[in-house]
Amino acid sequence: MNALACHRRFVCRSLLIISVCYLLFQESAPAQHVWGYASLEFDASADKLIGYASVETDYNTAALYNVQLDATIYDQNQNAVAYGSVQGYQTASIIKEVADLQELPAPGPTDN
Repeated sequence: MNALACHRRFVCRSLLIISVCYLLFQESAPAQHVWGYASLEFDASADKLIGYASVETDYNTAALYNVQLDATIYDQNQNAVAYGSVQGYQTASIIKEVADLQELPAPGPTDN
């Protein structure tokens, strides 16, 4: 057998052994966590609805991914009355206000 064939066989076996060792002895990946919060508040003195939404990730997730937060406020008839979108590194938050609440559509029939 010539030297080139022996060298190729050695390289192939070495790569196979390294691949198997990598699969057997790799460290576990850290868990990824995302926390979210949303609230709606009615300000009667200003007659407006204030919506707040936020999202936060753990450090390991933030190292791999950016945060994108999309928030929509719907009226009782499922019409979008406010929308916001923001991107961030580890956290993102949105505050949206809906004024002129008298101009919102009347509520539809409800099932009781």
